[in-house]
Amino acid sequence: MAASVISTDLFDQVTGQARIENDGQVVRNGSATTHAGVRCRGTYSSGQHLFRFKIEPLGNTKWMLFGIVNKRAPLSYDPYEQPTAYVWAGNDYVCTRGALQDDCKCYTTDMQMNGSFQFLVDCERKIISLRNERTSSIHELNVDVSKCAFPWQLYFNLYNEIDRARILR
Repeated sequence: MAASVISTDLFDQVTGQARIENDGQVVRNGSATTHAGVRCRGTYSSGQHLFRFKIEPLGNTKWMLFGIVNKRAPLSYDPYEQPTAYVWAGNDYVCTRGALQDDCKCYTTDMQMNGSFQFLVDCERKIISLRNERTSSIHELNVDVSKCAFPWQLYFNLYNEIDRARILR
């Protein structure tokens, strides 16, 4: 992962039952098992930006996703309605351009409760990269800027009623 300085961002917009807490550092799903879309405040068009986040409670399905979307894309609770999304999800899924890639051999879910991740947004190389700090596994996605134009925003999707993510500083 190229960038060494940890960037800061805050959760800013939600759909569904998600709630933002702790001055934007924490997002949690509501009281039902249903998708909740979440975007962060920052926008990214140039440079490299490294973020850290932690999955706190995580439901049994281990379904949470994180990645990027184009800032101008409508905020949706359904990740498959995000035609500009480039994300990693639970159950070994990768979603690019609004389509689930369940046969992608490049990613094996290694999410677990209290797992911490480094997430790199590299606008210069047009890639996003995810590193699990516990397992040291690194996954990378090339972003087609004709499908997901700049500026990019961080995008999360929670599913289980207990799911919660925290941006680490």
